[in-house]
Amino acid sequence: MQKQEYFEKLIEHRTDAFFVVDEQGIVLYASVTVGKLFGYDPRELVGKSALEFIHPADHHTAKLRQSVLLVYPGNRVTADYRVLNAHKEYVWMECIFNNMINIPQVNGIMVQLRDISERKSFELQLEESEERFRVFMQNAPGAAWIRDGQGKYVFVNSGFENMTGKLSSEVLGKSYKELFPAATEEISDTDKLALDYGKTVEYIYNMTTPDGVQRDWIVHKFPLPQSNGKVFVGAFAFDYTKLLKADENIRESETRFRQIFDLSPEAMFIEDAEGLILEANVRAAHLQGVSIDELVGKNMLELVPENKRAEILDIHHKFYAGEIDKYSAFIWMKDGKEIPVDLRASFIQHKGKKALLFSLRERENLN
Repeated sequence: MQKQEYFEKLIEHRTDAFFVVDEQGIVLYASVTVGKLFGYDPRELVGKSALEFIHPADHHTAKLRQSVLLVYPGNRVTADYRVLNAHKEYVWMECIFNNMINIPQVNGIMVQLRDISERKSFELQLEESEERFRVFMQNAPGAAWIRDGQGKYVFVNSGFENMTGKLSSEVLGKSYKELFPAATEEISDTDKLALDYGKTVEYIYNMTTPDGVQRDWIVHKFPLPQSNGKVFVGAFAFDYTKLLKADENIRESETRFRQIFDLSPEAMFIEDAEGLILEANVRAAHLQGVSIDELVGKNMLELVPENKRAEILDIHHKFYAGEIDKYSAFIWMKDGKEIPVDLRASFIQHKGKKALLFSLRERENLN
């Protein structure tokens, strides 16, 4: 009775729950605030093992800390555990253990518990958010990094490791001046631009990667404000060497096509679905007796006698529908002269749209 009065006096006006357990973790005393926090009658808990009320996933940690606590009187241990309440729900509690075995009035371990559900919920959400960030960044299709105000790396992803050939363990905590002395001036200048303007700076960076290949990277660098008022620098970099090479190949291909088209001994036209002439070569203009400028932009029906337009339009539709790919027909010069030709057509992409490429070869006029 004296012990209980001592405990009640000790914790008078406190909102936390208090227990006294022996060296085996058996409850010797539970304060009246236990009822408010957990919904138990404090008297029901006396004689039970405290471990019964701790989440099974926390048992191993609890036993380890118990052994540390018992090393000597006066030892103190703090831990966060999920504790079972009377409603069969686990609630996060901060548990403060004080070894008071050497104090006669206590002769046990004093345990103080306070509800930290809201704090723990926030911490777990933060951990989940950080994990999502980590997974997202590690799987981003490029290199990514963050540096603090002193230029030291605080985050790099696997793409950065592939780009530089340096592992995160070699990079984190070090400055770009230590790691990339040859590029210090460029890095410093682009950092300053991003920070001074307060927006994303985009530039092209050429470097030799660990595989010995010269690669071009598009770098997006931006300011990253922190909650403490400081500003970090974040960056993404994407290897666009293959895109540059593809662009070069496309330009070369277009140049070759243009040369073949312009210098072809056959008359050549490019027309859309409605018969609009998109391109014409020198031979086509000569065959029609006009200049290239007089052909391009006209509808092919404008070059056909009125009484032949329905027939020619039907043939054009058949070409565009893929029903035919060659045809023997006539074209008409500006002066009205009729020239027999063999037409061949194939589909091409012209400025991203489907078009017909016509080649015309003169044939003998049997008339």
